[in-house]
Amino acid sequence: MRKSILYLLTFLILATVVSSPLPGRVGLAEQEKNPLESNIDFSGVEKFLELTALLEKDQEPSKEQWDALFATPGYRILIKNEFRPDFFMMRFRLAFMPSKKGELAAQMKKDTGWRGQFLPHYLRAGKERAAIRAEINRLKGMSFIKMAVDRAKAFLPPFEVQSYPPVSFVVFAPDARGYNPVVLDILYTMDEKDSLIDFVAHEFHHYYKDWLTGLNPDVLWVIDQIHAEGIADQVNRGAWFHDQERFAVESQKERNKQFLELYEKSPVVIREMDRLFGLMNVREGDLALLGAELRSIIPQSGHPTGFYMANIILKNLGKEALVEDIGNAFAFLRRYSRAAAKDEDAPAFSAKALAYISQLEGR
Repeated sequence: MRKSILYLLTFLILATVVSSPLPGRVGLAEQEKNPLESNIDFSGVEKFLELTALLEKDQEPSKEQWDALFATPGYRILIKNEFRPDFFMMRFRLAFMPSKKGELAAQMKKDTGWRGQFLPHYLRAGKERAAIRAEINRLKGMSFIKMAVDRAKAFLPPFEVQSYPPVSFVVFAPDARGYNPVVLDILYTMDEKDSLIDFVAHEFHHYYKDWLTGLNPDVLWVIDQIHAEGIADQVNRGAWFHDQERFAVESQKERNKQFLELYEKSPVVIREMDRLFGLMNVREGDLALLGAELRSIIPQSGHPTGFYMANIILKNLGKEALVEDIGNAFAFLRRYSRAAAKDEDAPAFSAKALAYISQLEGR
């Protein structure tokens, strides 16, 4: 009887999960009925305003409050793709905490070039809280998603739009990103309100281009990181990796030990990569999930796995073969597979995986 009840509960839970729409995959009919609920997210801005209000009182937010900010869709995708949480935490503290004024001035001198845009942007956000609230209300009263989609489609191959891109508003920089979700800075939309449709359409073009070509950002990140870090690590790790005295330097001992442990697990990681590449070749509808899984199994941003692959190429094909593929991450994976075929300890990629790698390169 207990088993029957357990099976029934399990079935009901699974049925609920399967029937629930995934974020960013709501159908057009539902989106057109209520585009704001299905498509546009302001939680990043709301959490930003809440958290920085505490900082303005010189109060440090709790870990849970920081986590809540970075769990919002916009900040989550920014952190996944290009920023670290510490980047925002440090600068939000400097921009909003009165006790940090001296450190703020020093950091603003230090932040040059591309980094110079962030602190002035956050200082402005602190002065324009009321304007940000007004902008949220203005955007909620607009219907700009469909117009931006139509404009983006003008420079894409013909295709049937199955869902509109999800959009998340945050405060991060005077800029936007064509990720999934599309990220829009709310101060930027205030400044560009006369050309809102155009710049949103620009980000939608990125979103649909990635969808049309099947170029999953997680998959591309993994391939690029393994290639780039694996070869670059030959410059600084190649010598000490085989030198036990240098490897055992006390200040680096624990770090080196961890790297070695991950390096030795590389055949397991590569076999799992092979399995996932093979699945991507036949299950394009699951590409987002498979790409996320692929990224999750790669340790230390690709350093140990890439270094292992580069060493296998050096051992079996030589240095010329390794450097010949500089700039072509896809060729690096194929070269590794050829080298691994000559090595009894290293796993080569399967024909299915290599077919998918070549397919990605073609796209």
